[in-house]
Amino acid sequence: MPSCIRLFVSLALILLTGCTAPTIPSGSLLLRQVKEIYSREEFLQLDNGRRYQTFLRLGGKDVDIQDGSFVNTTGYSGPYARNRRDIAFVIPGLEVDIDDIVEMEAYATREKNRITRIRQKHKQPNGCRYVINHFLWNSYRDFYCDGMEQEGWKQFTGSFTWYKPPEGTTTDGADSK
Repeated sequence: MPSCIRLFVSLALILLTGCTAPTIPSGSLLLRQVKEIYSREEFLQLDNGRRYQTFLRLGGKDVDIQDGSFVNTTGYSGPYARNRRDIAFVIPGLEVDIDDIVEMEAYATREKNRITRIRQKHKQPNGCRYVINHFLWNSYRDFYCDGMEQEGWKQFTGSFTWYKPPEGTTTDGADSK
């Protein structure tokens, strides 16, 4: 009987390690949907000022913090990504609205995240939509926009998650389907 248990544990470990999520290279673009737009005062008070201090420490300038220059976004959603939202800086010149689909340059330090492009304005269909993946009893969804492959976006193997790596970055774990 102990050998059966060892075999079962070994198989379980092999299966679990095969299911680990690949990492997205720092600075990659992700599709996100704007869910909240912060006023300057709201951003300054987030997390007792911690986000503001981190933004400054990372090279941001106080003068760049205006009403609407920081947003709260969401993208991938599923059973293991509940309430997963990212705060991002909106580069000057972009005017985002709630529910716009945007391209976000993503970093491990979330205060470095930047909205670089509005991909689709809310209620103005332009080829972007949620793609739903049903797997056993779970399902999750992520954004897809027509023409992403031709623009250099990559899709993780076995997933609907798309990202566009920075120039010159290797993309282990992803396919360009």
